[in-house]
Amino acid sequence: TYSQCDDDLGTFTLDDSATKNTPNPVTVPCPDLKFHLAGVFGDQTHLNRLTVNVHVGPLPLWTEHHDINADVSDDWTYDLKWAVPSIAPHGHYKITLSADGSADGTKGTAMCVQADMDL
Repeated sequence: TYSQCDDDLGTFTLDDSATKNTPNPVTVPCPDLKFHLAGVFGDQTHLNRLTVNVHVGPLPLWTEHHDINADVSDDWTYDLKWAVPSIAPHGHYKITLSADGSADGTKGTAMCVQADMDL
């Protein structure tokens, strides 16, 4: 399940009908997990980088960063490929995908999407 989480700039709206992962459901191991994020930026927004935070239950498991460095102002998509190793713990995963950036001279979190899934 995907939902929009709070951001600082207020320019992003998640398209939860187009945001997805394949395969669905995710199994362990999953050598070719693909996230497809989709939404709309209502105003010109510069995205610096995407940060991915993964929690299993209440415990932090993984954090990684991906440079974006792009100006966006309308429909936006982003594809991220992952591999879930066979040693990944089973349980409830909360994955937060957020991008920092700026719009109209204000800096902060430009978009935030949360994925909830059970492995």
